[in-house]
Amino acid sequence: MRDDTLVTAQGVSVTLAGRLVLSDVSLALASGHLVALVGPNGAGKTTLLRALAGLVPSDGAIRVLAVEAPVILADEPTSSLDPRHQLDVMQTLRAAANKGTLVIVVTHDLGLAARFADTVLVLSEGRLVSQGTPAQALSEQVIGEVFRISAYRAEYQCEQVIVPWG
Repeated sequence: MRDDTLVTAQGVSVTLAGRLVLSDVSLALASGHLVALVGPNGAGKTTLLRALAGLVPSDGAIRVLAVEAPVILADEPTSSLDPRHQLDVMQTLRAAANKGTLVIVVTHDLGLAARFADTVLVLSEGRLVSQGTPAQALSEQVIGEVFRISAYRAEYQCEQVIVPWG
């Protein structure tokens, strides 16, 4: 575990209404990072966010390693926004991470995740199936297996661009 780690989860599982929604999720998240939590509908993204916040009961261990730690949990903050406002929101969250806040963002937009996140966590059917830099976590194989699509990739003004393609 790194010295700047703020949140850890070990073997976290969540069962809601008798259904296993998250299964054995482990992660360590550091201060000053923007973490994008992506996956298809029903993958467990919001449930993981709620488990990390202590809002749903879970099995396993979740630790926040600093009292009054600067953490922002954002559940789909760009949904229903036009592109200009999506960028405004993500730039604001990126600025907060640059100042030392741990920012965890649930999003369906792989392009925004690739552009703004330091780390991407990919959930599928309640399991953490990929994690790492956007290029690592959103590999062709992961995008194909998890989302059942391909993606156009490019770089524009030194930033990654991912456009989902069916």
